[in-house]
Amino acid sequence: MLQNAANIVRPSFGGGFMGGSYHWDKHAGRHFINIKGHRIYRYNGEPIWHPKTAQKLLDKIRAEIDDGTFDIRAYLPESLHQEFKAQCAREGKPMQKKVIELIAKYTNKE
Repeated sequence: MLQNAANIVRPSFGGGFMGGSYHWDKHAGRHFINIKGHRIYRYNGEPIWHPKTAQKLLDKIRAEIDDGTFDIRAYLPESLHQEFKAQCAREGKPMQKKVIELIAKYTNKE
């Protein structure tokens, strides 16, 4: 249980710190990053097998958040991103409003 002790969310003195954490998914047999309820299961296209890799990705995401450059779509499979675009175009909705709904639908299935 102390494995994730380093992931305790601490207050930040910087800009847009959002926290986040990594966890072991016993059913998938790999780690995932949890950012505001969104699960990211891959880093550079590969499953996150090792806790050090999970921490590295979490640190990268936190830095992007602080810099204001974080975009969840960058961490999703390209096919899913293309589906977002197509579905939003069909529905005439901005992609940002539809992303949250679709992320919740697909990321929990991995």
